[in-house]
Formats: sequence, structure tokens, C-alpha cells
Amino acid sequence: MPQDYVRRSDDISIVNTYTNEFQGEQSNVNIITPSSGKKIQIYSILLHSEASAGLVALDFMSSGKRIARLYPAKSGQIYNSRMKIEGDTNEPVTLNISGVNASDRTFILINYREV
Repeated sequence: MPQDYVRRSDDISIVNTYTNEFQGEQSNVNIITPSSGKKIQIYSILLHSEASAGLVALDFMSSGKRIARLYPAKSGQIYNSRMKIEGDTNEPVTLNISGVNASDRTFILINYREV
């Protein structure tokens, strides 16, 4: 395992957690924005959707880095606790939800830190 993925238990104090629930479709919603001059590093995510179709996408849009995809028709949730994806300086995490019903809810949890 690469050294980047090894975190000591005392490092947890520098990790932030974002949680939110969204209903229906969402277009280019910046859900985490770093402080000026900083970058976001993502360490784990959980996406869960009630939808039976559509797409839930998390991205660093400017740099074109895909963080996660949930295809509700195939699976209602995804969880990844072994990742390290870093955006560019001042680049927010962007959410897009498409092809779902207006009443469908999507829950998002992201563990990240600013660097």
C-alpha cells in the first residue's frame, strides 16, 4: 500500500466531514469549497440514493477529475474509504444529479481535508 494511504489515528483531527441530503435533480452545485489558496483532498465518500434510475456525479470540474459516480439503476449506494483525490487550488467539489424523480432523495457523506 502506498504511503499516502497510511493515516495514523491522531490524523483524524485534521479530517472534515461533509453531509447533506438532496431531493430531485441538482445541477453544478458546489458542495465543498476550499479556503482561498487551498486544495480539497478527499479520503472517503458515501453516496446513497432512493432513485431507481439516473446518475449522481461528484467532480472537481475545472481539472476534470471524477471523484465518484453512482448509477442508482445498478446500485443504491457506494462507499469508498480508501481513496485520495485532490482538486486544484481553489477548486470546489461539484455535485450533479440527473435523471431522477423530483421526490427522490440522495444522501452524501465526504471525508476530506484542506491542504
